[in-house]
Amino acid sequence: MSKVQKSSCLFLAIVLLLALPVFAETENTETENAEKRQRLIEQRVFRNYRENPFSMHKPNYAIIGSNDLKLQYSFKYRFFTKADLYGAFTNLILWDIYKDQNPAYDNNYQPELFYRFVKENKWFLSADVGYWHLSNGTSGENARSWDRLFVRFLQTDKIFDMDLFWYAHIWPVTLYEGRENKDIGDYLGWWDYGFWLKNILKHQSGDGLDFQFNFRSGKHGIPFNKGNVTAGLQYRIQRWTTFNPTLFLQYFYGYGEVIRDYNVRSDELRMGISWFY
Repeated sequence: MSKVQKSSCLFLAIVLLLALPVFAETENTETENAEKRQRLIEQRVFRNYRENPFSMHKPNYAIIGSNDLKLQYSFKYRFFTKADLYGAFTNLILWDIYKDQNPAYDNNYQPELFYRFVKENKWFLSADVGYWHLSNGTSGENARSWDRLFVRFLQTDKIFDMDLFWYAHIWPVTLYEGRENKDIGDYLGWWDYGFWLKNILKHQSGDGLDFQFNFRSGKHGIPFNKGNVTAGLQYRIQRWTTFNPTLFLQYFYGYGEVIRDYNVRSDELRMGISWFY
């Protein structure tokens, strides 16, 4: 049995263990509560509605720093009305806007295919199980690609008047690493954790300040052995009826902000606007 086959068997075993409690028989009221709380993730934090097949997936923003412009857009699509099978796509671009021809330094494509298990649970509200790809669509020495299977846990809660949304990723199986990035696992590990805390400060007009944090593990999953940290502040202006800008300040430190620089440590402070809400 090959290394990939062994890894795939391990991943399937993990999926089955996760699915057992999901498929266990429950009371109708418990299922309804799980569905309602799942919608709260979309309504409180993403401001999307599960009934709409298209919705945001990851943060959408355009922010500028001293060296470049960072642009990300992300969405997901729910294929069936009564089954939580999703396709998602995220595009992250670092743009050298200060150079004469304004070339894109790196363009990262991240398609996903996953199934969402919704369950009222003390530790998580839903779990996504699926496939994730990352590449920069180029050739030569700057070409990078990575294929992995993942499990993502999601939860939302209230802390006083604040809304908390947290997520945790586990990548137990690596299917493929590009020839030019065979050692990417030495810089970016197999798990990450992040959260959004909404309405740290809230004005009666609806304006609010939110805090975002993401921590990516390093080599062999060891927290501070490489990896990266991303922190952000988001201020929502909702007092105007025709234009509601959301100001976004983000700081990145560590390795692999884009896959081209997976083995380069960087730190950058950027500011701009977001469309996360």
